[in-house]
Amino acid sequence: MKRLICAVLTLMLVFLVHATLAASDLTDFVCSEESFATKVPGNATVQYEAGTGLQIYIEKPGYIPYVIISRRPDDMQFNNPQNYLNNVFREYMEDKYGSNMIGTNPAKSWEIGGKTLIGARYKYSVSGTTVCLFRLIEVREDGDVEYTAKFIDGDDTKALDVLDIAVRNYTTDIISAGVGGPDDLILVDPHDSSDFFDNAPAPHADFPAPEPAGSAVIEPVDAANREVNTTDGIYWANVTDEDKIMNGGYFTLKLYVQDLYNESQIESLQAGDAVRVNGEIFTVKSTVSHEDGFIELYPEEDFDGYIVFKKESGPFYTALVNDWTPCAHIDDYKVMMPLANNFAYSWISGEDAEIYDADAFVDLIVNDGTEYINQYNTMVQFDNGLVMLIMHTDYPYGPEID
Repeated sequence: MKRLICAVLTLMLVFLVHATLAASDLTDFVCSEESFATKVPGNATVQYEAGTGLQIYIEKPGYIPYVIISRRPDDMQFNNPQNYLNNVFREYMEDKYGSNMIGTNPAKSWEIGGKTLIGARYKYSVSGTTVCLFRLIEVREDGDVEYTAKFIDGDDTKALDVLDIAVRNYTTDIISAGVGGPDDLILVDPHDSSDFFDNAPAPHADFPAPEPAGSAVIEPVDAANREVNTTDGIYWANVTDEDKIMNGGYFTLKLYVQDLYNESQIESLQAGDAVRVNGEIFTVKSTVSHEDGFIELYPEEDFDGYIVFKKESGPFYTALVNDWTPCAHIDDYKVMMPLANNFAYSWISGEDAEIYDADAFVDLIVNDGTEYINQYNTMVQFDNGLVMLIMHTDYPYGPEID
């Protein structure tokens, strides 16, 4: 009976909060940089920040709770929103918050603003307080939309109510929506690329494409100058020759390193510059700098997806093409049977990981092949000259291979 009373009181409280917000004045906001409009509470502070999106601060500017809306350009649709939330964005959060990251509630369908969206919750600790970041994706023909609500864990009512309003009233018909909002609405650079905070290894092309006449091309650092360390090195890898295990006593690891770009060259990119990414030359139309060391490239050429340069340790950047990072083949390494007694193969799928010993790994690749094990999603670690660990993730798969 007590549980029933608590449930009824909770429902009444939610109803009263919704009724209060619904009764308050809602303001039409047009984000001209990303070409969308929505409604927000009239007493909210709204700002647009490059690399983040349209921020709706519910109580105090710069503090939680708040809601963010960001629209992807229509040529940068999500291929797999669930994988993105469960893998790419989760790993970004883990990298960003490190030991303060508490955990993730995997992606599932949520009913928000009269729509069914896919979303996941990420929890981390700040000075002993648990903060929840709720990330949702709306797949639309006119450009996918990402919504973010951030609030103290267990105190989500205000944030979710404003989120509901934002989702319910989101439209790209900005002419009908009209223009409104406080004078401190800040419109800066277009497009939020916070959703491009991806991990992933990836492909290498054999550097075709002639250089444009009269222009120097910014190239990745020559991988041929990077020594192969099979004593204790770690590399991206493609497993081949699995058919030789039973008839030759070995299989082959094709070893790769991620393409590295000189820091000063990437940070000084200007319109008209040419840069080679995954073997293809792109002419810079414009660049946009985002938080956490990301520089997004908008090329003159038609390109299906996005290209983002990611700051690494040392004076280098790597390139992120959609969900994978281009890399270069540096060596082939023949792995002789038998494998070391303490060899391990780790297969990570979402939040689950399965560990195979040497015999189980051999059975797996002999019977099932290596179609999905490649340099875009697989790493190998050497220890004292022996292959001791191969780690494979389901995502990303990388580009299609001819």
